[in-house]
Amino acid sequence: MTEFEGGRRGVKEVIAKSAPVAKGWCTGTFGISATGRYISSVRAALERAGAVVEVDGQTSLRVRAPQELFVRVGDVLRLAHFGADRRLLAEYLEKDEYYSEVTVGEEGKARVYSTMGRLIGTSGSTKKKIEELSATKLLFSDSAVAIVGNYEGVEIARRAIEEIIKGKPQSSVVTGMAKRFEAIKRKEGERMR
Repeated sequence: MTEFEGGRRGVKEVIAKSAPVAKGWCTGTFGISATGRYISSVRAALERAGAVVEVDGQTSLRVRAPQELFVRVGDVLRLAHFGADRRLLAEYLEKDEYYSEVTVGEEGKARVYSTMGRLIGTSGSTKKKIEELSATKLLFSDSAVAIVGNYEGVEIARRAIEEIIKGKPQSSVVTGMAKRFEAIKRKEGERMR
């Protein structure tokens, strides 16, 4: 049995059963306590990807899906916890994108709020630069950042976020990101020749 609790929205997931239903298919029940919008976004994304989803009020979500989709249900619930909308959840599943979380620190600590402010930047400038240079989407909770995108982009964004958390100036982090991204593009161009 796997269990986790999310902070901001009170998401609680419990995989009560994970037995194969048909060849390559799994079923599981996820206990949740969340808003209707949250549930409808998760349900729409999973159904669009090919899962069968049943909702029992606002307390549980029963999912039956091919194994490769079923193993990503927990990620979809976590991304929804971070405020990902229906479109981003569907894109995550359709494009077979990657997802990573970086914990900034313990909730409620003044340093966490200061660091989150540095990660977002004035009017969202640092967040936008990181997203633009890494081709990812960043989502924030009270004490963590979720990163969604292709593998290379997620790793570039993760490294930048970790550097800012350690106190490195945002401008030098963004400059370093641009250089790493250009190096990746050059390598890809050389492989294509």
